[in-house]
Amino acid sequence: MILVDMEYKKLYTPEEVEKICQWFEQRRDQLPAALKLDEATSMQNLPDTVEKYLAVARLHQNNSTYSAQIYFLGRVQDRLLKAGLLKNE
Repeated sequence: MILVDMEYKKLYTPEEVEKICQWFEQRRDQLPAALKLDEATSMQNLPDTVEKYLAVARLHQNNSTYSAQIYFLGRVQDRLLKAGLLKNE
């Protein structure tokens, strides 16, 4: 399951969190060094940023306060796929 164009939810299921975490972990070595997510958001050390967000997602997946961090991973995934920077294989 790929969460491209995922919607923001107050809570994501454990399955959704694990799938997006696994997706990034399987592509850890393929992540570009930097990524411009949108006009206001760019990351100069994408691998480090993703690592930190994955830790937050797993640790706090049952806490709605951290749903934005899980959604952020979905947005990064969407950008990487749509820009052709990573493949969904």
